[in-house]
Amino acid sequence: MRESVSHASSLPTIEVAPEVAVESSTPNYNVEITSPDHAHYAENPLTFSQLPEKVVANLQKAGIGSPTPIQAMSYQAIRDGYDVLAQSMTGSGKTLAFSLPLAITIEEVKKLHASTKSEPRALILTPTRELAEQIAKVFDTLLRPCGMRTISIVGGASYRKQEGALHDGVDIVVGTPGRLVDLLERGSLSLQSIQTYVLDEVDQMLDIGFAKELESIRKLLPKKIQTLFFSATLNPMATRLANTLLRTPVQIRMNRINEQACHIEHGYAVIRSGLKLQALYCLLTYFRPSQGIIFCETKKECNEISQALRKKGLQAGPLNSDLGHYDRQATMNQFKSGGLQFLVATDVAARGIDVQGLPLIINFSVPRKVDSYTHRVGRTGRAGLSGKAWTLLSPDEVGSYERLLQQVKRKAEEITLPTQAIYLQTVILQEMEQLNTTADAVTPVEATKSQQVDQLLTGLDPERCKELLKGILMRRIRTIQVEEMEKMQIARKDIAFQPAYSRQRRPFSRSREPRREGPSGGGFYGKARSEGPRRDEGPHSSSSAGGFRRSSR
Repeated sequence: MRESVSHASSLPTIEVAPEVAVESSTPNYNVEITSPDHAHYAENPLTFSQLPEKVVANLQKAGIGSPTPIQAMSYQAIRDGYDVLAQSMTGSGKTLAFSLPLAITIEEVKKLHASTKSEPRALILTPTRELAEQIAKVFDTLLRPCGMRTISIVGGASYRKQEGALHDGVDIVVGTPGRLVDLLERGSLSLQSIQTYVLDEVDQMLDIGFAKELESIRKLLPKKIQTLFFSATLNPMATRLANTLLRTPVQIRMNRINEQACHIEHGYAVIRSGLKLQALYCLLTYFRPSQGIIFCETKKECNEISQALRKKGLQAGPLNSDLGHYDRQATMNQFKSGGLQFLVATDVAARGIDVQGLPLIINFSVPRKVDSYTHRVGRTGRAGLSGKAWTLLSPDEVGSYERLLQQVKRKAEEITLPTQAIYLQTVILQEMEQLNTTADAVTPVEATKSQQVDQLLTGLDPERCKELLKGILMRRIRTIQVEEMEKMQIARKDIAFQPAYSRQRRPFSRSREPRREGPSGGGFYGKARSEGPRRDEGPHSSSSAGGFRRSSR
């Protein structure tokens, strides 16, 4: 990375992979049914030849030519009415795994029991609005031939519209627990006709405080009901809930085949205290990812980083529970369409983000939980594509990060920040490349202005032109802070790893949390402020397989 940069073609960059269908094939997974009584489902996995032709045609039109392993293994068990407990990696096709058999089953039931008004036959709960809307979109697009009437019930949206849609009749209700309980209390929704109950990412719902809402909903459901658990991770609380709700479930577990099959490259950089924001800006402008998500611990940190990046000229926007429903939806749409380059998000929003071909995620600090790291990293490298997951570490976070890598059984390579000279040279070349692109993209409307510029430049000698170009470039790069670049990073080899909790803590501090660095410099002690989501997102109130790998560059 420290070699001389002499021409535009040598500029470092992270390219986004071509966009593909959400549920494309993922051959680098293996899947197993761990409940012995249901092993026969592994012998006859789903093939698309078993599906109605109209459904297959619509899936193929979206670029989905065959089922993923989790879809193939769970389809018939769900169709047969069994409860299912499925743990599967992010990006492996979980949404279509339960929505496909649900849609086909409900369509068949509707034909047998035709009525003028549809009653909800399936209830799907998710931790976030984004994930709820994403699932509803699958029914409305990929599974449109089944004719499902689907509603997304999430906070921030109009009560009147949601109640009107429920009154007109729906087949499938997808929502967040908070708003769903609100409508149940208002008498706008009845669950008596529900036949299938789906909990998607249930561990996240419990983590952000939806336990009471889930219990309230469970009491209103019919006693004889099919229950489906789908999640990338299952923590102890989720496992206990599954043991309570599920009856002799078909248990499906899906894992990557091996370390080489993992398409996500994990990386880290140890940054001196107070310089993380400068280091983040340096990484984004030097490596030039086409898009990326930056994950933060708190809403305050999220807003500060987003604002700071915008001030420096980057297209960045926040995504957290402070935003209203329509603002969050607009932000996500802008990011998915490429109008927003960097999304600065909290963990509450992480599970609802699904952008295909995303090349990079960055952890601004080490996540507190392994599950959080898993789901953050799972936003990239989806559906078998490659991706990068970088983490910025303060010196006192090194031990936590290494232990986290050991738990997820991954290795990480040290990212080396460029020298000041290399960085400036790279940025200047980028600016010249951009100026050249702007000059080539003259529209007919701007032709007169272009001619005037040509005439002006014709009368100038080369030295004067050089001075003008220098002035333009200096104005463009004036906001770049490179004075501290040489001392931003601390080499991993210069930090001695110590066992858990052995680092010296601040005297008289009662907190067991490590010092966490704020985006604007300095730091704060104690536990970071919690996400504190609104009701639609939450209540009001070791293995040696992983570790560091130094870069050979």
